[in-house]
Amino acid sequence: MIHLYQEFKTILKVLGLLLFSIATSFCSYAQEKSLDDLDELIDELFFDDSQFLDELIESNFSYNFLYTSVS
Repeated sequence: MIHLYQEFKTILKVLGLLLFSIATSFCSYAQEKSLDDLDELIDELFFDDSQFLDELIESNFSYNFLYTSVS
């Protein structure tokens, strides 16, 4: 009798966990892509030569810099 009760309790736990997993899967949302945010981030990371020269002039000609270009 006790063995039957423990088996029923285990099956009930498994089904409860399965039901909980299914119920919460409908509430999850993926991240939305925003191309405007992506473009702004790329513009901030890869600035053009005029911005580099402006920053160089403002820094009182400190020659400790690293400059790369993909163009």
